[in-house]
Amino acid sequence: MSRTNDGTSGNYLRDLSNTPVTAAPFTFACWAYTTGHPGAGAAFGLMSAANSGRSNDDDWELYIFGASSTCRFLARDTGSGLAETSSGATLSQWNHYCGVESASNSRAAYINGGSKGTDATTKTPDGVNRFGLMLFFDSSVSSNLDGQIAWPAVWDVALSDAEVAALAAGASPLTVRPESLVSFWPLTGASTGDEPPSVGTITLGELNTVGTAESNVLSHPMLIAPVGISAAAPAANPKGPLGHPLHGPLAGPIGP
Repeated sequence: MSRTNDGTSGNYLRDLSNTPVTAAPFTFACWAYTTGHPGAGAAFGLMSAANSGRSNDDDWELYIFGASSTCRFLARDTGSGLAETSSGATLSQWNHYCGVESASNSRAAYINGGSKGTDATTKTPDGVNRFGLMLFFDSSVSSNLDGQIAWPAVWDVALSDAEVAALAAGASPLTVRPESLVSFWPLTGASTGDEPPSVGTITLGELNTVGTAESNVLSHPMLIAPVGISAAAPAANPKGPLGHPLHGPLAGPIGP
């Protein structure tokens, strides 16, 4: 299942006192479905970890950007370090977005398992203590997603290019480095309400109304996790994440 928003600034999922990760290395990944681009200079927030006591500093943001819907992964303390993909999303289909923070001076953004963009600016956000979906934690909440989000997951390691490609090909987060998966929200809640995790301890509270949208996520076959990982990045998967995480890893975990 997924959660959906119409871009309304007051609608999102968040925990204002907990976050899955506070320092590198880590990985953010999710699927999103949008029917329009954010527009020049604008953004749709996907996943955000930030310091609640700071304005415009000390955060990590995974988001969709601009007139071609590239994937951006941003780290800020004083100033910013930004990785951006070399291509953008295809509208009206599911696209996979991923940000990998390997070290304070090494980050990468991916869309649909490829188009990798990198950044080597040293940034060490401090005091990160809150986490949210479908938003951008800034001086105030902004850049809310206008679309759907599914299968947001966080690892406390830097996933490899091949592992990111496997996720984009439809592998469940439960099958990719499961020993390092620290938070995963299958977003299987009711039509409204908070979202408990299937991995981790952080329940994301709903602010106002964030709806559910089943049709685009559940109209696909069950997950069959690949046994190995191809080094080649897959093509975009218009049906999005394959299967339901409750089916479990059917062919064993992916990873070293």
